[in-house]
Amino acid sequence: MTEQVNQFAVSDLKIKANDDLQILAGATFQDLTHPSDAYFLGDIKKLVINRAGMDFLVRNLVKNFSGTPDVLKRLGNMSFRGEVSGYFNDLVTLRYF
Repeated sequence: MTEQVNQFAVSDLKIKANDDLQILAGATFQDLTHPSDAYFLGDIKKLVINRAGMDFLVRNLVKNFSGTPDVLKRLGNMSFRGEVSGYFNDLVTLRYF
């Protein structure tokens, strides 16, 4: 019998790709055995990303990568601190100031 992970939590997630992408966060995932119903709650302590970082992120998250969409390229350098929650096709953000 194969066990499946239905819930997953990480309290100290750190991702860095050169100076192009830096993420410090905590996150909880629920209902992972049903991807269309999977729920995500993240506390983003720090997100700093530039165009090369956006390319890196999209390339590693999109199944059939064919380039970063123009709308994401136009965002330029970004930083964010706050919460992200919802379903993978419907996320809501709350920014901390």
